[in-house]
Amino acid sequence: MSTLYAIADYPRDGRVYDLVHDALFSMCLFRTQVVSPLGRSAPYLVPIEHTEKLVEVWRNHGLGQSWGIFVSSAEPQARLRQRLRTFNQAKLPDGQVVLFRWWDPRVFRVYLPTCDADDLKQWFASVEEYVCEDADGDGFTIYRHGDGTLAQQRAERWNGF
Repeated sequence: MSTLYAIADYPRDGRVYDLVHDALFSMCLFRTQVVSPLGRSAPYLVPIEHTEKLVEVWRNHGLGQSWGIFVSSAEPQARLRQRLRTFNQAKLPDGQVVLFRWWDPRVFRVYLPTCDADDLKQWFASVEEYVCEDADGDGFTIYRHGDGTLAQQRAERWNGF
């Protein structure tokens, strides 16, 4: 059975930190604790079923504000976290390794459709679907993988949003 997770991005709005900190079973996608300075600006993987307040505030105030994305996975949360963390760094053409903020919907919407079949296989190894709000916050795009290609479905409403 799949679980729906939010990947919430603190720097986008100060409310997100408190909402994720109060949620049960949140896991940082960095190697840090939530109380550290880095932890206050890190993305967190949070099961939706354990964070009704975050979903409510996101629905009423966060749409269109790039608070994060959603993922659906049948993997245990710790294993999913481990897998998603592998995407946190990117290598630039000059060889420099940088933080890749893939969980930011402004980045994800542009990046994922450029992936080739091998990249998509990696992105969907532990994830059934990614859900990303549209730029204006008036809808969502649901991304799925099948037959080596990326399927995108636009939805006005999604999962109560």
